[in-house]
Amino acid sequence: MLINVHFKSTVNNNGAFLKTFSMGCAMQQFVDSFVHYLYEEAKDKKTISSYRTTVIHFLKWYEQREGNITIEETRPIDIKEYISYLKHQCKRKPATINKYIAALKVFFSYLTETGLIKDNPMNRIKMEKIEYAQSSSQTKWLTKEEQERFISYVELEKNEFKRLRNLAIIDLMLYAGLRVNEE
Repeated sequence: MLINVHFKSTVNNNGAFLKTFSMGCAMQQFVDSFVHYLYEEAKDKKTISSYRTTVIHFLKWYEQREGNITIEETRPIDIKEYISYLKHQCKRKPATINKYIAALKVFFSYLTETGLIKDNPMNRIKMEKIEYAQSSSQTKWLTKEEQERFISYVELEKNEFKRLRNLAIIDLMLYAGLRVNEE
């Protein structure tokens, strides 16, 4: 199935930049039926909007790369190239790329379930690994000396109520196993 997708830019009454698109009837029906399916599945309106935007973004990229879109011929390598495009040219972070992947997984699963495509190109696509500022191997705990110094500062408080309250908070933090990076 050959599909043409065309995008144009417009400005609304408030001066906001909008991207609109026109696509061949078949692809428009794919997107419309996918959106209808998401409504039937009781997805949140923001989720539906996000998924729709992601699918259209993918279709725009695919058309620019391939010319005309043949959705049935989408392969895992096409998806991987799209992810690379998001990462390197769009400068998207792994968490954002994972949102795109999740939306495309739902879209291609829908196309597969409804028989519109035979093979799901998203089956072998994995989420991006997200690196955190500190890994669990770099967890910082207070030393015994630091704990005692911390408690000694609290014991200097003259107001008995505040001193007891602060000691209770510190005891809770220390005995609950909270780490320095958990605020």
